[in-house]
Amino acid sequence: MRLARPAGVVFAVLALAGSAQAAHGSAESTDTLRAPGDFHAFLLRADEPQATSFPRTPAFAWKPTAGAKRYELVLATSPLFRGSGLIWDDASLTTPVGAVPIALPWVTGNPHSLYARVRAINSKGNVGPWSAPFGFDVRWQSVPSQLSAPPGLVRWTTVEGATSYQVWFLNLNIGGQGINHSFETTTNVADEREYYTFHQTAPFMGAVQWRVRAVRQVYGKTANGVPAVSYGPWSQVFTSTNPTFAGGSFTDLATTSTADASPHPLMPGFSWNGDTGAYGRTELYRVAVFTDRDCLNQVFESPAVGSPAYAPRLTMTGLNLPTDTDLLSLARGQNLAPGNDPGHHADGTQVAPAELGAGATFAPTTVGTTSSSSSSSTGTQVPAITTTGPAVDLWDVNWPEGEYYWTVIPVRWAITSPAVTSLTPPAPPTTLPTGPPPAKPIAYQDDEIPQDACASGRVATFGKESQQPDTGGTIPYSSGLSPKGRLAPASTHKPAFFGPPLVAWTPPIGAQLFEVQWSKTSYPWRPVGNLYTYSTATTLPLTAGTWYYRVRGIDLFIPSGAAQMAWSANTPVVVSRPKFRVVGNGK
Repeated sequence: MRLARPAGVVFAVLALAGSAQAAHGSAESTDTLRAPGDFHAFLLRADEPQATSFPRTPAFAWKPTAGAKRYELVLATSPLFRGSGLIWDDASLTTPVGAVPIALPWVTGNPHSLYARVRAINSKGNVGPWSAPFGFDVRWQSVPSQLSAPPGLVRWTTVEGATSYQVWFLNLNIGGQGINHSFETTTNVADEREYYTFHQTAPFMGAVQWRVRAVRQVYGKTANGVPAVSYGPWSQVFTSTNPTFAGGSFTDLATTSTADASPHPLMPGFSWNGDTGAYGRTELYRVAVFTDRDCLNQVFESPAVGSPAYAPRLTMTGLNLPTDTDLLSLARGQNLAPGNDPGHHADGTQVAPAELGAGATFAPTTVGTTSSSSSSSTGTQVPAITTTGPAVDLWDVNWPEGEYYWTVIPVRWAITSPAVTSLTPPAPPTTLPTGPPPAKPIAYQDDEIPQDACASGRVATFGKESQQPDTGGTIPYSSGLSPKGRLAPASTHKPAFFGPPLVAWTPPIGAQLFEVQWSKTSYPWRPVGNLYTYSTATTLPLTAGTWYYRVRGIDLFIPSGAAQMAWSANTPVVVSRPKFRVVGNGK
């Protein structure tokens, strides 16, 4: 997105990989410029206690330098800042604060894995010396812990900075090989489909051993192509013990996520008791979700599972359901591998489970009039994004006025007859068959249509409500150059800064991207401009005056067109005209 700029401010395009060190030892004059002092990183406000470990990408601040027209901020994987190690280089900063619009991976080193530095540039283009390298790490702050869950589900605590989770089932027997099995999910619950399907007895599903770790996906492009995915440590081995499988009619339909009841900030897991629908007992079940009480407008369905619970997955999804009687016999003695769902609805149409479908596409939109310049440090117009995993989340429905309706559908397997291709009866065999009888093909079909299941009373509701980013409340999370010429964080409800302020927020759970808008009025809201960033801080390109800004998360795993999450509160900030002259490195 191309952003308007304040008069007299020079914005530079992203420097080439080697430019950060090109002027090191240069013959250009540095007599009037000093190295910026007190260079440090922070998450929300520039006066936070000094830290070098952060769960997500930090912002940076330093004391203003006399004679500086702008600053260059550089990030690298080495304190030598060689070209091959550069991650980000921005020479367009006009105030002593800077944000990086990419999501840095979790990575630690000795003593650090990431380094940053800054230098001043005067109106003639002369550069000053670099600040001392600041070493820091982007690192997980906790390891998932086990939470209680209904039979058929496992559940864990969330980790700040995680974009998804990898679950590892330890005591499986897939193909007789005793294979461990792992998969990824965006929520904090997972079902135990492999343990239950075609063997709902204690030796198989009584005890489930599992571990989980947080995953951080790098969004945004770095200069040197650091790894796109990083991982936190595996949790300890947890054991979930399931009671005896409860048969009978379907009852006790419930949902769970980070919350035990609606509304859910993440896609919940679904659980129930029973195995018997209108036409008798079955071994497989399918969850279907609707936006209406009559269960007609379906927005989500699961693959068939044999567990009394379901939660969506991103990878290794579905089950490799046996397609003939021989394979079914094998399935009763071992766990199933992942695979597609070959089933059909009760009306004969093919099922389309969300977790076996395509990823969603998010197309950013531009607010306001574009100009001839943009600042790489504040965030840019990102291209349309198609996720690498399926769209397994759901959008807000204005809880409690709006809600989702869901039911569990019994799925039946049956031996099918070969199609009749000729009216001529087959010739009788000339010899008696020997050996075991040939395998017979199996097909899968839902026993009921959802509207009948819901009409019978087998229906439950849940709410989905995304969290708002927290921009700081009565004292906003904002920092910048004060009207008196000093680096300062906000200290009042309506803070004033000279030049573009840096604003930050705590991220809502489930967001991978953020949109920031600004308006001259809080109500009615009339956005003048917007930007997108993968970080949780950005510099607002505002001219002098009173402004209001707001932030919302983008959940890339919600179906296309509905990825936007809840807006933060409208937060004020004042951009003042200068009333100072820096005379000594901000001291």
